Amino acid sequence: MRVRVAPKEVHGSEASDGGGNPDEVWGGRGIMAKDILPDDPSECSKRYRLRVVRTMDRLELLDEANLTPTLTKKPEMRWLVDATGARWDILAELGRIGEKDTFEEALRWVLQNRPGPEKARAYVCRLKLGACRQNR
Repeated sequence: MRVRVAPKEVHGSEASDGGGNPDEVWGGRGIMAKDILPDDPSECSKRYRLRVVRTMDRLELLDEANLTPTLTKKPEMRWLVDATGARWDILAELGRIGEKDTFEEALRWVLQNRPGPEKARAYVCRLKLGACRQNR
């Protein structure tokens, strides 16, 4: 399901601010008509990379030029990230989590269960939903 800020049917003079450029609906149509979760591959790729960076930062692995000594200190992380590569899809799913306690819970689950990307995505969604309900 796609959510839009402004209805797709609203164009030019129908909701124009009274003249000028027909692309300026309410003074900023470009912003108002853009998808909240865009389908643009470059935007999706950017979001994916930002989630990975967020996770790597939380794991204190972001600024490490050589992961080998760091992973020697954190052997439990070797399944998730090692010197030859990382499980990028899992890191991106963990990066979706904003709350620190929820992130740590998900990280423990991932390291213990070693799921595939789809199972990790489902677990993160359930965790986030539970955290949202708990905060109400």
